[in-house]
Amino acid sequence: MVAMPKNGSGDDTSGATETLIRTDDLQKPPLDNDDDGEFNPTTFQNASPTISSSSTAAPASLTPPTDPPSTKPKTWLRFLHVSPHITPLNFLSYLFAALFTICALTLVNSMQAFYLDNVIGITDGAGTASGDLGFWDQIVSIPMAAVWGSLSDLTGRRVLYAVGFWIIALDLYFWTLATDLYPGVLLCRLFFAVGSSCVTSMLTAVLADTAGKGRGTLSGIVGTVSGLGALLAIFGLLQLPLVFGGDAAQATLNTFYVLAGMLVAVGIIIFFTLYKDNPSFSFSERRFITKPSHHIHPAVRKRTNLWVLLKQGVVCAKDYRVALSYVSGFAARTNGIAITLFIPLWVNAYFNANGLCPEGTVDPRNEEEVKELCRDAFTEASIITGITQVAALITAPIFGILSDKLGQTSSLQKTARYTFVALPSFIGTLIAGLSYFVMFQWTDPRQGSLLAVVTLLGIGEIGTVVTGTALASAEFVDPEVRGSVAGMFSLAGSVGVLLMTKLGGYLFDYWLFTGPFFLAGVVHMIAAFVSLICILIEWMERRRTGTWQVERG
Repeated sequence: MVAMPKNGSGDDTSGATETLIRTDDLQKPPLDNDDDGEFNPTTFQNASPTISSSSTAAPASLTPPTDPPSTKPKTWLRFLHVSPHITPLNFLSYLFAALFTICALTLVNSMQAFYLDNVIGITDGAGTASGDLGFWDQIVSIPMAAVWGSLSDLTGRRVLYAVGFWIIALDLYFWTLATDLYPGVLLCRLFFAVGSSCVTSMLTAVLADTAGKGRGTLSGIVGTVSGLGALLAIFGLLQLPLVFGGDAAQATLNTFYVLAGMLVAVGIIIFFTLYKDNPSFSFSERRFITKPSHHIHPAVRKRTNLWVLLKQGVVCAKDYRVALSYVSGFAARTNGIAITLFIPLWVNAYFNANGLCPEGTVDPRNEEEVKELCRDAFTEASIITGITQVAALITAPIFGILSDKLGQTSSLQKTARYTFVALPSFIGTLIAGLSYFVMFQWTDPRQGSLLAVVTLLGIGEIGTVVTGTALASAEFVDPEVRGSVAGMFSLAGSVGVLLMTKLGGYLFDYWLFTGPFFLAGVVHMIAAFVSLICILIEWMERRRTGTWQVERG
């Protein structure tokens, strides 16, 4: 530790506490965005604390040495531009974690209806009960997402990722012990929110640590793997009650036992195969670097605790690109509710209102009742949502590549084509927003032309997800606060779920069956407008500074 005086004479004339600068802070400039996690000594002058040329020269021991170049990955991972410290086993472990993160969340949400009906015995008011449970789930998820993300900056991601799966596994066992909706099932759902917020925050934080130059490409791959996780849950594990057969209640409980054991095993595998991150800081002290659009502030030593890290996730939004990632995360999660909840509700309500259900009137919110008494509505809703998800799976890697290609220039010359980090986000949110407005005006979900609209909706949906995740894990986010940013990204998504669930449900009940699509369209058009503002800011800054090469997102 070296004490640097306030002025060049060596005296502190201000009477303030002296500024302390760590030697290793001076020797390690910020990551250069043109490298896969390598330090570039040429950026040292901009990154280290400013010392006037008239000041007393620093001791020779403080002269920053040239860091040796990091070892490039010699495996097939070099084609994906992952970070040099990631091995093939680490990479496959992360994809495995991403697969089961979405699989676990989809399973619990999908199994809840069977559980309430077969185990708790709730037949009337099952839709209201599910909505209330989802509401309180998000109330817990909103703060916990930020807490888990910031905590991972202190403890590392690997252990927390495994702990998140173990919490969900323990929660599934608790579901088998509940005997009533309140407080039994409600407490189970709240505990599930603690675990689910952990794994979703780690999904984004680990992506930021794993990716090198190809952050957008990797984000697209993770998007595809996550979609496969949802399909595994719906078409594979969700069929376990039928495999067990016999008493419906016992088959449901047996399914929960199997899923709990499976997630315990998933956590163990992740614990031993994910990269072993050892944070180079402690609870008492660490270094923060904020990186606005085109300049880097000096490294500053701070006394740090969890509360400071939570605030850091908010402070990082001063960078308009990080702020855009939060807006995109908010919009992306509204997509999931609009597609998986309100499209089936719309189709079911249409069939019911037009007398197309052969068994008479059914409750459109009760999926099991619709499946049994109005099979045509259930089939139509499954086709529409299925095409949406297939379109999303196919185009996820494309948006990942766009995030890499449109977020950088191919030349340092002024004549280089204009590329903007926010452009892929603008494309995705605009497509989704326009698709929702078209669906808002749609009258008959049985029309074949609707399939073209929901295909575009799936493209816009995954575009919003992939580009938002790429921004939240981008190179301009300082490595030491990646978890905090990932936590705020997940928090924004939880707020989006809460808004879409409650306000969308109100519009469905008291305005129009397609009212939720109007709300989703407004959300995505706002996100597109914010993306456009970010593009204009970036263009004006380039024009002002004459810098046409942009930090990759």
